[in-house]
Amino acid sequence: MGNLVRLGSVLALAVAMVAPAAAQAEAACAWGIEELPLPSRNEFYFYDVKGGSDNGEWVLGDGYDLATGGGITILAWRDGVLQPERYGGYTVSDVNNSGVMAGGERGDAYRVVNGVREALGKVRGVGAAAAQHINNAGDVLGISGPTFSDRGPLVVWPAGSTTPTMLPGTDDGVVRVPAGIDDGGNVIAQEERPDGQTWGRVWDRAGRATRLDTLPAHDSAVPQIISNGRIFGWSSSRFDGRNVVQWGLDGKIVRVLTELDFARDANASGRVLGRTWIRQDVGVVNAPGEVELLPRLSYGVVLADNGDVYGTYDGPGSNNATPLHARCG
Repeated sequence: MGNLVRLGSVLALAVAMVAPAAAQAEAACAWGIEELPLPSRNEFYFYDVKGGSDNGEWVLGDGYDLATGGGITILAWRDGVLQPERYGGYTVSDVNNSGVMAGGERGDAYRVVNGVREALGKVRGVGAAAAQHINNAGDVLGISGPTFSDRGPLVVWPAGSTTPTMLPGTDDGVVRVPAGIDDGGNVIAQEERPDGQTWGRVWDRAGRATRLDTLPAHDSAVPQIISNGRIFGWSSSRFDGRNVVQWGLDGKIVRVLTELDFARDANASGRVLGRTWIRQDVGVVNAPGEVELLPRLSYGVVLADNGDVYGTYDGPGSNNATPLHARCG
């Protein structure tokens, strides 16, 4: 029960939502870990794995291009093979199972197909736009507004279209952060309130919005991940800490993940990648109380549907961060 002690005033609810064997257990898994190839260390300084596709076929990473002096540059791997294209001068934020990417540059949003940028339209045809997430159908989620900022309306560019669809009620000047879009077209976002609270919302494909609940004594809900209709993030307050939770599409909390301090990704089966309490290890929660630890990873970023994990090592003895692929053998 050591982890549950940290829940404070939400202890009773956490116990009710977690299976009886809620104490953290480290399941046995022989992880095979391999490095992803990089350009020469003399020409590229690697920072971190940035994202990847649900099936694990595509992985994105960023770093500094020393050879050209081109600044921050995005690399892509497909099935562990470094691709020849480098995305410099504009940002690639996400990639789907087909290798289609979402990105942008100085107020312009793009869908990138086979390395070719497709410009995405702006609300009312003017202002600025940013594309941050893409699902496997090719729907892109982002922001489009009069200026390049986080106060523009949330928009979805449907697959096969460059015309944005604005989510109802999001053109009110409130700061919002798009957090994800799943294959059902459900969208999550964080909403910064004037009093310092963060509200979480989910919109269905029809544009109907639902506010996400918080745990007792908490005032903020921060959704980070949506996968297969499951939403993960944390419930928090300035005075009572935070707890990783799972919401349903109805906005209700269905699970408190007492095993984790932070959630980074989730796959279609509901397994969750994040950091554990106390030791801050990278770990995968397979079921309540069952955690697979990955001690060689400094950061875990992508949890593929097949259970593979992609992340970064930058610990002692590392002069340059290293992208890693971990497979449970």
